Amino acid sequence: KMARVSGVRVVVHVALCVLLATAALVLTEPDMTVVDALYLTVITLTTVGYGDVSHPSTTAGRAVMVVMTVVVGGLFMMVVKMCHDIRTKLDGTVARAIGLGDAGVTVVQIIVNLVGGVQLCAFLSNDTALPSNPIDAVYWAVITGTSVGYGDHVPTTDNGKMAVCVYLLLTMQSWMNVMELSKNFMLTLHTVPDDIDTSRKLL
Repeated sequence: KMARVSGVRVVVHVALCVLLATAALVLTEPDMTVVDALYLTVITLTTVGYGDVSHPSTTAGRAVMVVMTVVVGGLFMMVVKMCHDIRTKLDGTVARAIGLGDAGVTVVQIIVNLVGGVQLCAFLSNDTALPSNPIDAVYWAVITGTSVGYGDHVPTTDNGKMAVCVYLLLTMQSWMNVMELSKNFMLTLHTVPDDIDTSRKLL
């Protein structure tokens, strides 16, 4: 029999792990709210790590984050991939409708990511630490979606933190695809035949 990954099972397990980690942080970290604990969990699993929410200060809290990162990290990225597959179907429909190929799907996804990031920042206007102009919002969308997460623009309200978590789930994988395309292009650019002169192999 052919085996397949159960998407429902993955989502349920990740949701339970995230909720357990959130509850554990609330119980072990003084003054940490439920929203901040959930936000910290997602930001850690996506490796963005803005640094805007206080990191675990207790031994128990640090142990929770270590176990969660090592054990749940890979499973969480499967959820990110599943969200990306949904995006690929939706954005792919648009790309194919205008005659674009597979690379075109990625381009459409990035355009949607950037526009979505700008619109999200505009919608979260009460979050004063998020960008207030489109250029900075594009910068934030790229830095966040690629998980660089400098921490110079961060959500400050509960609604903003939850919205950014959702944005990350829907955009991270497409940015990884862009970096993969860039890597492949660079590999092509720097690949040389095996039969060239040995003295030139270092060039």
